[in-house]
Amino acid sequence: MTILFAWDFHGVLEKDNDLAVMEVCNKVLEELNLSMRITLEEVRKLYGARWYDYFNYLLPNFSPDKKRKCAQRGIKIGLRIAANYIKPNDWAEYVLKEITKKGHHNIVVSTSTPAVIEWFVECAGLKRWIRDCFGIDPEINYHSAEGQFDRGLEKARIIKEYARKIENLEKIVAIGDTKEDIKAGRLCGATTYLYTYPYLLKRKEIEADYHITDLREILKEIKK
Repeated sequence: MTILFAWDFHGVLEKDNDLAVMEVCNKVLEELNLSMRITLEEVRKLYGARWYDYFNYLLPNFSPDKKRKCAQRGIKIGLRIAANYIKPNDWAEYVLKEITKKGHHNIVVSTSTPAVIEWFVECAGLKRWIRDCFGIDPEINYHSAEGQFDRGLEKARIIKEYARKIENLEKIVAIGDTKEDIKAGRLCGATTYLYTYPYLLKRKEIEADYHITDLREILKEIKK
């Protein structure tokens, strides 16, 4: 029997990208000749949000068009800066490797474009343990737009489509760091894990099956 592990990427399988986000935001603010800067604490409170949301927070008096341009600039310079910071999260490679050794499937489903999420997974050195990567924003407009599509619903659609291809599927395990990730898992009938970095407060308001700060806790799913 096979278990499908559906992972969010940012805030779960990686670490230190929050430092890249801070540098990107502050670079854009500098280019606007503004003296204000975002702090790491502020970035962490918003982490997982869209680029548009960061600049909506930082520049509430800017027009939507100007915020959109700031977000687009952030997207443009973001990958180059992220490459200097991003690392695999603590125990991420070990956990993914153990799951793979047991014959189960790891996939990543991220609010990004397919090409960008592939790049992030590769940059973090985790690609060999991931069977497939899925970016649910095919046109990279989500991160720079005012509007918002249902991330949970779209992630659930991808996971269910992938799950249908697996013979002898035993169950789905969904791991993420946002309420949308947990919603996606619930819509798939998955066992849900809400991961939170150890240095952040747990978000008890999000009703996941398990709240964890150590990725090794996921391995109990393959030891049952």
